[in-house]
Amino acid sequence: MSRAGGGPPGRVVGRSWVDAVRVSGGDAFVRWHVHPAAVREVRCGTAGGGTWWSLRVGAMSYWEDGALLVAGDPDAVAAVAGPLRRATAAPDLTVPAAAAVAAGGASGLGLDPDRTFGWAWQHATRPLPPVRGEEQVAWDPPGSDVARLLDEASPHAFVRPGHPWARRWAGVRGDDGRLLACGAVTEHVPGVPHLAAVATRPAVRGRGLAGAVTAAMTRSLLRRAPAVTLALWASNDAARRTYARIGFRPAHDFVGGPPA
Repeated sequence: MSRAGGGPPGRVVGRSWVDAVRVSGGDAFVRWHVHPAAVREVRCGTAGGGTWWSLRVGAMSYWEDGALLVAGDPDAVAAVAGPLRRATAAPDLTVPAAAAVAAGGASGLGLDPDRTFGWAWQHATRPLPPVRGEEQVAWDPPGSDVARLLDEASPHAFVRPGHPWARRWAGVRGDDGRLLACGAVTEHVPGVPHLAAVATRPAVRGRGLAGAVTAAMTRSLLRRAPAVTLALWASNDAARRTYARIGFRPAHDFVGGPPA
């Protein structure tokens, strides 16, 4: 890796979203999740026998202002991510999970292992198979009903009714009229819907309601969008199976967090 004068590794190759798409090879995550106005600096270089690229982003999406994303060959990312984060004083670092393994874990990247988390990003672009229960899903349930459901099913959900990211909600009701499952439509890139706050009341989990809500929302949104995206915790195997059955394709598994 090149480090002129002890500065950050690699070289600056752009400061725009167009540069980020080009350097990443048209990566789907960059195209459909990184807001065009969020990109502050694009770097690339070689290390560990491979190539890497990085983005510094502004305070958009789930990142803090100045956060750093480093991707590419796992060994290259493992070699460069820590020095690059320190040189740029990035408050948060995100790398592919394989790179974290190559670095020997979060501490090998200079991250706080107690505050590091794994998450996955997926997308759907093609026609979806039919999913049982879709016909029961309706758009625009009252915000008060959604809030009560989330209080019970997902009290730590980041997106809630009234949140500026929430553009629309959908849900499915039980025979008694109570909202049993819900999901929100947000956007990180204009024109590309991102699903969030998909939740099911604990008493009715296992009946496929979250899958029905996700499928109905995605099918409707794909009529006018190039893709629909979502994110999940890396350890949520049940959600992975549900989204795979619906037609979502895994694109990235990430590890991220603040420095030690």
